[in-house]
Amino acid sequence: MVFIIASLFIILFLIIYKTSKNDFEFSLITVTVTLLFFPQYISILNIRYFTIINTISLILNIKYFIANQTPTYHKQYVKYLIIYLGILQFWSVLNGTFLETIQLEAFKNILGYFSIATMCFIYINKVTQINFLERYLKIFLLIVCIYGIYCYITNSNIITTAFNLYFDKRNDILDHFKEESRGGLAGRIQGFTEHPLEYGGAMLCAFFYFLQINLYKKKKLLIDYILFALICINIFLSGSRAAIIAFLIGFALFIYVNKQIKYKTKIRITLYFIGLYFILATCFSFFDTYSGFIKSIIFFWENNDSVKGSNFDMRLTQLNASFDLVSNDTISYLFGLGDGWVRDYSQRHGGLHPVLLGFESILFIGIIEYGIIGFFVLTCGIYYIYFKLANKYHISNVTKIFIVSFFIFQMFTGEYALPTFLSFVSIMIKTDIQLLINKKKI
Repeated sequence: MVFIIASLFIILFLIIYKTSKNDFEFSLITVTVTLLFFPQYISILNIRYFTIINTISLILNIKYFIANQTPTYHKQYVKYLIIYLGILQFWSVLNGTFLETIQLEAFKNILGYFSIATMCFIYINKVTQINFLERYLKIFLLIVCIYGIYCYITNSNIITTAFNLYFDKRNDILDHFKEESRGGLAGRIQGFTEHPLEYGGAMLCAFFYFLQINLYKKKKLLIDYILFALICINIFLSGSRAAIIAFLIGFALFIYVNKQIKYKTKIRITLYFIGLYFILATCFSFFDTYSGFIKSIIFFWENNDSVKGSNFDMRLTQLNASFDLVSNDTISYLFGLGDGWVRDYSQRHGGLHPVLLGFESILFIGIIEYGIIGFFVLTCGIYYIYFKLANKYHISNVTKIFIVSFFIFQMFTGEYALPTFLSFVSIMIKTDIQLLINKKKI
């Protein structure tokens, strides 16, 4: 199994390397983006693929800044991330976890995420690279989406089951989601990833990436519309209400913030959507089957008998539990219990807390790990950095809307798909910058 997986990714790398005229860094970026849609526990000789890529990307980034006259926006990007990492370490001094194992492991993880995101940002410098990545991801995500629908129809997941069996991972999570029924959904899909919420977050990233790319196209192809439809279907079938709510809010913001869409057109789109909703709800059995799930999305704060999950009362109870964990002393209350505390607790207790369950919100995780002040400085800080970068270089509204949308997603779910978000938002910001530069040159 290890040999087969390694061979496939090596072959993929070599094909891209040859196609991109021996561009090592861009080939690595393409393979890395592909790996974001696979379980992070995939390894060779007990070394995770992501550990290898994290190390290589960090070396490439350091090499780039030593050897090159870097553009201002590259320096600005790295400066913000270094400041964030500095504050993160300073926070570990404040809450007394500076040299603890969990803090060092968590710092290593975020450093790895930033290394990959930085590599995506600084090594995409040509329009040809942007075009190649778009075409490649289009083909790859068509395969992923079709496989996701296949998993739902057959109520199986052959590939992820094989990964779990070989790498000795717990199979009960996969079996649970395959069999879970929520308001008409006969199981929840997770594609090649470890969890439906991870998959929903990854699909959310893919949607906004292609939405941005298509804004630059003079002519949309039929395959573009098919891909959008398939991504939306996969978000729905993931059963992640957080991903669906974030998607709907993000898409609505795109329509109503976009100055290229006339005011009358926005009203028409709204009326069409409302009309279509009532027609489908009245005339088609689809809405009868999934009405419970759809209602749980629209009225997400209410209890729903057919869809078990979070509601407003449960979230308040979990928020109180988060405060209880940090209320023993002033330092913990203000600065938290330390980066990586939640991950360490989950590993020691089988992934679940009696009240907080899977710590399903970055609000809870932020308060516990960084304290009241740290939630705003560090948890919200990542999104602020990317929003500031997007705003600084007059990036398209899609990128900024994506940042807001993904923040909403993680407020409902926790840190699922975070490395996918960091990589995709970096690619989107750099795509905007590069295409705008190219347009000015023309």
